[in-house]
Amino acid sequence: MDCFSAAATRISISGVLHGVPRIVHGLNLAYDPAESPLYKVVCVRGSEFARELCQIEIYSSVSGAWRVSGEPFTATADFNHGVYWNGSIHWISYKTKEILYFDVEKEKFGKVGLPASATLGDDVRYRQHREGRYISYFGESCGHLHIIGNHQSYAAFDVYEMKVDYSGWFVVYHADLTAVAAAFADMSYLVPLSNRIHYSFTVLSLVRNDDKGSFLILRVPCTTVRFNLDCNTYEEICDVGGVATVNHRIPLAFDHIESLACV
Repeated sequence: MDCFSAAATRISISGVLHGVPRIVHGLNLAYDPAESPLYKVVCVRGSEFARELCQIEIYSSVSGAWRVSGEPFTATADFNHGVYWNGSIHWISYKTKEILYFDVEKEKFGKVGLPASATLGDDVRYRQHREGRYISYFGESCGHLHIIGNHQSYAAFDVYEMKVDYSGWFVVYHADLTAVAAAFADMSYLVPLSNRIHYSFTVLSLVRNDDKGSFLILRVPCTTVRFNLDCNTYEEICDVGGVATVNHRIPLAFDHIESLACV
């Protein structure tokens, strides 16, 4: 498996025991170029002991090898979308309405609840079309962990930030996309059954910059918009040529980081 770039070090994939492959639920990079060129890869795979159990394996760029970490465990988190922040990998557990995190150095798990307004029902992913609310963004920027939960029938939403000591979430920004929806007609549409206006957009990225102004990169039908969180202004940055489909799930978008490390 070639991890992360064409120039990266080639490493064998985790999850193979005595020649028998195990299900890999997620691979997550623990790497902060501002701290060190060294990195680790955290793999969550199926356990060899029971189908319902998971196992952590860690690859280190120092040793160049995988090793098992801790005992098998049960969890319902979305291991496909991990966010590295504060020395830990974080995953959303939609079923339990929690953030499950794994401290990479201490190799210990922790949990913290989701913001109340970002949760609903039994499972956000499967009820989002019926209830209208969904988690649209979960990511890190410049040392801050953010989460956004919004409703399809509202053009405004809060941006939450996690406290460094995991004592809770607080609202750091309030975004109102009413002006964006007015400028791009395809962003809003009428739902006949409910006779309500819904808004179609995806939060691709949140870039935190306390000096020059923090902003969102939004994907709306047919174009991409940069939305300033400090003053609720916007500018179109990329016309995607008539591609109108917008996915309401957390996107697989990644920030580009300039680095000389082979990661």
